[in-house]
Amino acid sequence: MSAHRKKNMARLGMAGGFLGLIMAVLAFIIGGLGSLFHFNGAGELFHSSWVSLFLSLIGMAGAAVTRKDALVGGVTMLVSGLLGIAIIGGLFIVPFLIILIASVVVLIDSFA
Repeated sequence: MSAHRKKNMARLGMAGGFLGLIMAVLAFIIGGLGSLFHFNGAGELFHSSWVSLFLSLIGMAGAAVTRKDALVGGVTMLVSGLLGIAIIGGLFIVPFLIILIASVVVLIDSFA
């Protein structure tokens, strides 16, 4: 994989991780307001947003590692994206797609 392509995929992964951070903050707000007004399941959303925040940071770390070791960075981004969509659900769909695209391109190029 060329250095230019690694740099672009790292940027794409960073963008996905940053959007994941924004969605985690949004989940904090929605879960907090829901808990304030005693909606069912709002507390669970609030607590799972902590995990989403952590996974977004892991995705960003995977994007940074992509420049040095493409395989490790690609797997890290893929795992963080898949776990994020499984835990937080629909709020994580846009960051999931961006991280998924970056990780699949990195993994394909690392095996080619």
